[in-house]
Amino acid sequence: MGHECSGVVSGLGSDVKGFTIGDRVAVEPGVPCRKCQLCKRGRYNLCHEMEFFALPPTDGAMRQFVTVDADYCFKIPNNMSMEEASFLEPLSVGLHACRKANIGIGNKVLVLGAGPVGLITMMIAKATNATMALITDIRDHRLQIAKEVGADETVNVSDLSAQDAVKIIVEKLDEAPDVVIECCGVQSSIELAIKAVKDGGKVILVALGAEYVNIPVLEVVAKEINLHGVIKYSNT
Repeated sequence: MGHECSGVVSGLGSDVKGFTIGDRVAVEPGVPCRKCQLCKRGRYNLCHEMEFFALPPTDGAMRQFVTVDADYCFKIPNNMSMEEASFLEPLSVGLHACRKANIGIGNKVLVLGAGPVGLITMMIAKATNATMALITDIRDHRLQIAKEVGADETVNVSDLSAQDAVKIIVEKLDEAPDVVIECCGVQSSIELAIKAVKDGGKVILVALGAEYVNIPVLEVVAKEINLHGVIKYSNT
């Protein structure tokens, strides 16, 4: 908590340019070292020295004032609320995942998990090139929200085996999905992602769950699945 934030500029360092007191800004909550090879290659989300809001020893933004590097503050337009601006952080997570998936025109996308990140990721997939987007969850009220914000199909997987879930997903999409974006982080969901994706497809792991999980690795090999992990975001 405390890393999805926006604020109003209340003070400026002597060398800061481009901002004035009173500017409303969205804040990128991770500040990398900007010196290592990963940072220099633009993959600063992988920087080993990153200081990220609310990850010890760095405090989060659930306080009245925070000090932020100007490079990681972004002015927001007058028609955007502060609450909406705070959602630019999870939106960046979804955008980074969809970029890694490289969703092509005509692709069908399965998103596992209809929490905030899953919903945003599904919306971004639809806004880019996805022909259809199906999202799963274990709670009907989340799936209802998903339909309201653009999901083409939904599936409640709470009482389904992986085999039965795959069958329903394929029926609803008319084929196996080209891309699966996993936003739950639990073993059963990762297993479903691997079993559901079409041969030669992509599975993008977004959620952080247990350190170790069992997966059907032979299926990953036999289907030539491209299995990608993503962490946070960069240049979004």
